This record gives sequence, structure tokens and C-alpha cells, in this order.
Amino acid sequence: RRRVFTDSHLLRDRTLLGTVVESSNIGIVDIGMRLGKKRIHQCLTSFGLGRRTGIDLPGEERGSIKPLSKWSWYTLTSASFGYEIQVTPLQLIRAYSVIANGGELVTPHLKKSFVDPLRSPETRIISTQIASQARFAMREVMRVGTGKTVGGTVEMAGKTGTAKMSVEGEYVDGLYTSSFIGFAPWQAPERIAMVVVEQPDPQMKGYYASKTAAPAVRDLLEGVLRIDGNRVQQALAATDPASLLVPQRFARHRFDSTDSLRWEGEDDPRRIDPLVRADSLDSRERTGEGEAPAWDHDD
Repeated sequence: RRRVFTDSHLLRDRTLLGTVVESSNIGIVDIGMRLGKKRIHQCLTSFGLGRRTGIDLPGEERGSIKPLSKWSWYTLTSASFGYEIQVTPLQLIRAYSVIANGGELVTPHLKKSFVDPLRSPETRIISTQIASQARFAMREVMRVGTGKTVGGTVEMAGKTGTAKMSVEGEYVDGLYTSSFIGFAPWQAPERIAMVVVEQPDPQMKGYYASKTAAPAVRDLLEGVLRIDGNRVQQALAATDPASLLVPQRFARHRFDSTDSLRWEGEDDPRRIDPLVRADSLDSRERTGEGEAPAWDHDD
């Protein structure tokens, strides 16, 4: 079976970071093929996708991630950029919270107030260094990538998502779901939000998430974080906001005018291998399951 993968625009920065920042289907499929079925499946399930979160609400949906034994090459390439899986918005919020909180998977709860906040059992999924790298990549999405037109006054990190809708088991051209997850402030996140827009009107602002869902998340986060008494609001009004926004372990680092960090050593969140190219047509020799020589693939 033949598959052709396309992007909506040219991916000029053919690196792992560039793939995320520019939301490249081609790049992320290539990365998925390098990792292989087992590792992609493990990544999805370890972040809690395809199973109930345990929130204090009845009737929570489970979603669906196929058992690894039922994964084909087609499943691998599809799941790499969000197809052939079923997840709930709450599952996605929980998964992205792992990146925001430094690497731990937590159980969400409903609370009436934040006095003496409830601490849930935590499971470390990724290291703090990897979480820091991912936060940096998601900030770059908003600064120079697919979310650069969203703007806002609170420094937000986030990820756009635009997918075809499934109708009776078939993906339909022209019907889309746009979604966006964002958290802020990106250096030391306090709040996270997600908005999903089904069948956005392409005649209005277009169907891409950067034009539909992302502005709504921006408004939500700004509304919450600018409440009087919130430490983010206090930081925005302070002479040196970085000192209030950054966790103590990062306090020695300074921020420049472009929101990039001046880091040194192994903790640098930008230490994403610049030699890892995200294009099958021009990549180095590599090993791993599911390899294919070009993007115009035969299964």
C-alpha cells in the first residue's frame, strides 16, 4: 500500500526542534520510523494516553491505543502524527502537564479552592532535562513557529494541532478538528489549558489551530494569570520578573530580550541534536525497525 506524506509549508529547519516548531508531518513521521513501533507505542501509553486518568468524575472515556501486537507499518506512520489513535482532551492535558511540571505523570482532581492543594501520587515519565527541552521547543512554537501570530502578554508555550475528522471510520477531506494546548508562564508553568474547535469555518479565519483554538487558550491563560494576587501578575509588575517566574534551581540563568535562555552545560534546554535531520530523502545511514528509503512509501 502506497502513502505520501505532505506538509502545508516547506520545512527549512530539518532538525528535531524544527520539526516540532513548524509542526511538520513529514519530519515527525520520519522520527517515528527511526524510533520504531515499540518505542512509539511505549511513549504514547507511558504518558497516559488510551487509559482513564482517574479524575473524580463518572463516565470518563478510556480512548484507544492499539495493542502493540496489532501495530502495522501503517499504524506507526499514522500514530506518529496523531492519527489512528483515540484520546480525550483530558488525557492530552495530562500528558502535556508532564512536560510542564518537569516530567511527572499526575492524577487530575476537581477542587473548590487552592488552599492546601492536594498532592497526587506522581510517576516520573521523563527526566527534568528532557522536560526542559520540550518546554523550550513549545515556547519556540509560539515565538517563531506555527503559533507566532498568537501573541499575548503572558509568555506562553504551546502546540498547535490540526487533523482531519473521522466520519464512520474514514477521514474526510475538508472536515477538520483544530486544537491547541498551552501553558504559562513557559519557564515555570502555573496553568495549562486546551481548546478544541470542531469543523472551524475555513471562510472565517481558516481551519488551522493557530487561527482558531490558540487565541482562545491565550485569552483563558491571560485571564487567569492576571488576577490580582497571582504571583505571575506580581512578577509582571516587578522590576525583575525573571526572579519571580523562574524556579530557584534556574535562578542563576538570565533571560534575554528574545525570550531565549543563556544556559551552559547539559541542562541547556536547547541541547536538541542539530545533526538529527528530519528528512528521509537526505538523512544519514541509520538503524531501526520500519525504515523506508523515501517519503513516497510502499508498504
